[in-house]
Amino acid sequence: MNFNTKLKEVRSNLGLTQEQFAAKLGFSRTTVTELESGNKKPTLKTIQKLSQKTNTKISYWLDEGDDTEIKVFDGLKMVIDTLIDVGEINESGKCSDKGINLLLKMLEKEIPLYMNSKKN
Repeated sequence: MNFNTKLKEVRSNLGLTQEQFAAKLGFSRTTVTELESGNKKPTLKTIQKLSQKTNTKISYWLDEGDDTEIKVFDGLKMVIDTLIDVGEINESGKCSDKGINLLLKMLEKEIPLYMNSKKN
């Protein structure tokens, strides 16, 4: 199931309108509409907020096949903590294949942003 379908389903299960759901999350109604329609891709920060406010796991929102747009690097510590929380990094520090793939996807997005920022 893709991200926008999951988002609609969670909102519907909570019995909330887009406006009520947006207020609960601290988003605008327009943001919820764009995320549900697939016109806007979620950032890692958006996914983290969704999981906190809806009492769901971050891994529920992340799917290796999704093109999750990670705009600004939110800090390596947050990423590692999140991967630990969702079980993608074990107690000995070993990262699962899924965790490695998510990290690689992040790096693919972040490196060009970083390189562009160095030019400016």
